[in-house]
Amino acid sequence: MRGIYIMGVDLMNLKTQFNDMTLYLEATDIIDFKQSLDVADLSRNIATLSTDEIDFIKNSFEYVRDKISHSADIGGNDSKRLKAQFSLEQEKLAFPIRVEKGEEDIPLIFAHPDENVIKALTTHKTTEQLWDGNLPTELKYAL
Repeated sequence: MRGIYIMGVDLMNLKTQFNDMTLYLEATDIIDFKQSLDVADLSRNIATLSTDEIDFIKNSFEYVRDKISHSADIGGNDSKRLKAQFSLEQEKLAFPIRVEKGEEDIPLIFAHPDENVIKALTTHKTTEQLWDGNLPTELKYAL
């Protein structure tokens, strides 16, 4: 595992699961980056609007946050109340981690989605079903 560095700064102690970055770029049945949106073209467009590497990362983060629908957005929640913000100093998640419910933040970037998460997402049809006690309580991958 290695840390994530941007312009020489260790990014919030996040670690990658593997050192081989090509493992993070593989298309799967779950992650299909070859959809109608050409990711390389989008990346180039965002880069032209950015002043440096950190600005590019911030603009990319904000594009994904603001332009791509996520399950909570589709479920009807008011995305304006969400707190997800770009920061190099600390993680600013959309929702707080509820330790009292067994939630935890794992500072590891996985190369592939966890099998227990995939099973939960493909088994249940609505976010309400997932949130009604059907979210995974543990990851299949060993940490």
